[in-house]
Amino acid sequence: VTNNPEAPEQVNLQVNDEENGECSDEIVLLDNSPTPSVRIHQSISCMFYLQDDAILFFEDGVRRIDFVLVYKKDSNPEDEAKKQKWRRNFQASIQKEGLQLEEAERVPRKMFYIPTADYLPGEGGYSKDQTTYYIKVHATWDVLTRYAEIMNFKMPLAENDLINKLTSCWSKCPTPFDYDSTILPEIPDYFTASFSRSREHQFIIQDKDTFFTPAQRSLITHQILSRAVFEDVGDPSKNKFGIKKMLSIGAYSAAYPLHEGEYTSEHSLLTRAARNQRHLLYETWARPKAWYKFQPLDHI
Repeated sequence: VTNNPEAPEQVNLQVNDEENGECSDEIVLLDNSPTPSVRIHQSISCMFYLQDDAILFFEDGVRRIDFVLVYKKDSNPEDEAKKQKWRRNFQASIQKEGLQLEEAERVPRKMFYIPTADYLPGEGGYSKDQTTYYIKVHATWDVLTRYAEIMNFKMPLAENDLINKLTSCWSKCPTPFDYDSTILPEIPDYFTASFSRSREHQFIIQDKDTFFTPAQRSLITHQILSRAVFEDVGDPSKNKFGIKKMLSIGAYSAAYPLHEGEYTSEHSLLTRAARNQRHLLYETWARPKAWYKFQPLDHI
């Protein structure tokens, strides 16, 4: 598989595993013992100084917010009692799947980018009528690995060390269309395999908090929200379920993942590091003055 003598020890086996047979559980893909030299593409956000990172986490500053549910109390007491029951059942259902919740009544506007009349002007911006509530949702490591296996996520095993012999010398010459690799470094290519919890130690997991990208975390969370039952009538075929249904009946007014902060800054990238990956992409590619630059697809 590789000519690199320093590559991790591996076993080259040919196995017919189209049906995920029992023999596949005994295959050693790679021995990835944690080492300081391991680089992982999911950890690229660690390169940035996130000035607004506090708004992406629960109050404990540790658990990342993977989804947000929003609701407003109904002025009709009878309707509100019904919606409250649905929300209680729905939240109990997703908690049973392993998601963790935290409710907040007052949340900064810049956290969710909703510039509406319901918010006060000024620093932060909070709910004016005090009837808007936010449920912050966090997917635990157990939930992420369980659904990554179910959804067949391809995750990194080892860095691709194969050299492309067809590379032309002309391709090494810089052009005006290339983006600055010192500001937006190239992401290494990896050999990947379908994630398996039984082989978790064989994947490159430098940090469990960044192993799955924010997009993957939000996708897994949305899958759980899409299947959560909020009204059980005893017949699975007639049960009411899903975040779309909860939105359509008004039990929730919104549901969405978060951006990783603002994409603009008063400081130049030449004098200060990017606030986050959105800011970096905007400055090097998305802003109007960079219209002629190649697309950094891996970063996007």
